[in-house]
Amino acid sequence: MANVQWFERDEPLRFRVWTGHEFTNECSIVMGMNGAEAIGLGGQSKHAIIQVATGCKDKDGREIYEGDYLMTDESNWIGAVVFACGQFGCLDKRGGYSWSVEWQNGMVVGNVFEGIDETLVEFERKRREEENIGMESWINRKK
Repeated sequence: MANVQWFERDEPLRFRVWTGHEFTNECSIVMGMNGAEAIGLGGQSKHAIIQVATGCKDKDGREIYEGDYLMTDESNWIGAVVFACGQFGCLDKRGGYSWSVEWQNGMVVGNVFEGIDETLVEFERKRREEENIGMESWINRKK
């Protein structure tokens, strides 16, 4: 699935809510003139930022949401998942973008609120490098 159009979803929409210090989906959402409010089980109201799931999962089976940082298998490129013009894509910090992301080959490495997990990124880069070296030696052995 190279790209996800809003109208191509086969399942109900799923959301998560950023409350300012954590993600939750255990709340009710109230939309008002001043934006969204999350009302939790304790009845307290907090300003909320709502993010929608793309309907895709990364290579580890993790749900990908708007606002996640996705490390692609294309030169270890990292972009933030965005929804624009009726579809999901990725934008990087330098203005680069991709609207044809191979979601299932990417890896969620953080989100726009908590940042990128650099330890996870470094681990994945080394793993990919070792995998490529192993593949190259296997190809050279066959020659």
